[in-house]
Amino acid sequence: MQNIEFVSENERAVFARAQLGEDVMKFLNSAPGKYLHGRVKEDLERVKCELLLVDTDYPWGRRKARRLRETAAHCERFMKYCVDAITDGEVAYSELDAAETNGGSR
Repeated sequence: MQNIEFVSENERAVFARAQLGEDVMKFLNSAPGKYLHGRVKEDLERVKCELLLVDTDYPWGRRKARRLRETAAHCERFMKYCVDAITDGEVAYSELDAAETNGGSR
């Protein structure tokens, strides 16, 4: 990786956000990323189907429903973190472009 001279620490932080978004996108397009994303989507679909069948009239059913909702929350959180990193990276790239267009002033 090349050495980049940053105008300020803020520029370094914005660049890091942009790079993270790009790295997450590359990861999700890689074989391991596709595998994990696919597994998360499959788990989320499975949980939704199982929740429809749980009988919450009984304590064991309420416990199972709670575990399933927790699993769904973990799956959704993983996907949200990926989307957040990509979106924030795109915003950071826009900030870097705007700073460059404005003569690099901050």
